[in-house]
Amino acid sequence: MNDEVTDPNNPLHGKTQTLPLLAVAIDRGRDTVTVDIPEHELPILQVVHGEHNVRVIEDAEEDEGEFTTDADTEFQRLQGKYRRVNASDPVLIAYPNGARALDGFTLSRGRRQAAPQSAVTNHAKEARKAARVAKEAAAKKSAK
Repeated sequence: MNDEVTDPNNPLHGKTQTLPLLAVAIDRGRDTVTVDIPEHELPILQVVHGEHNVRVIEDAEEDEGEFTTDADTEFQRLQGKYRRVNASDPVLIAYPNGARALDGFTLSRGRRQAAPQSAVTNHAKEARKAARVAKEAAAKKSAK
């Protein structure tokens, strides 16, 4: 995995760090799913699945993973991975102070962007523009 800072104006552009991975077992009903994650994702999984359903186990398939050094980019990656439409944001619940709460990551001084919202489209701006254009066209037509 190679999650790099993609904004070329960001001073952390292209900088990655290697983090150890934990093997985590998640109990989901009668099934148990095993995933390898960095340690900072563990609180998020505990929010999503409940603390009693998430446990660290011994063997990780991969020992390490590559992650960005930028806290904002990592926070956005986590929100893209765990955020769901019409549900509370488990990343913000686990890290209420946002990106600055991620230990081992550097806050960039670049412009912060909101994490993408999966399957959410807001057409309000386009609707206002279309209404304004229609109103102007009607005014021109009545002026003739």
